[in-house]
Amino acid sequence: MTRIAVLETGVASLLGTVAGLGTYLGGRELLGRPDARGQLALPTDVLPSPVAMLAVVLGLPVVAALATALMLRRVTVTPFGVLRTAGGSAGRGPGPAS
Repeated sequence: MTRIAVLETGVASLLGTVAGLGTYLGGRELLGRPDARGQLALPTDVLPSPVAMLAVVLGLPVVAALATALMLRRVTVTPFGVLRTAGGSAGRGPGPAS
């Protein structure tokens, strides 16, 4: 089950990153047109290099999947859907000592 969660997170992150990149490039195209006075809507606009954009589009899903795998490393789901997590120490918690 952990592999499925990691894969799902990676795919969702990739789709979100691609959608965000498309929105950025589309918005940049719309706002990059000069108005009637010849001025741009944005005072400055820097387009990242294609290598930097590719690194973000491919790197972000990998980081998200690795973070998911790290957070779910102690979680086990049985075939019946019972969630089991590794417990902490068996010591007494904070509270009144009786």
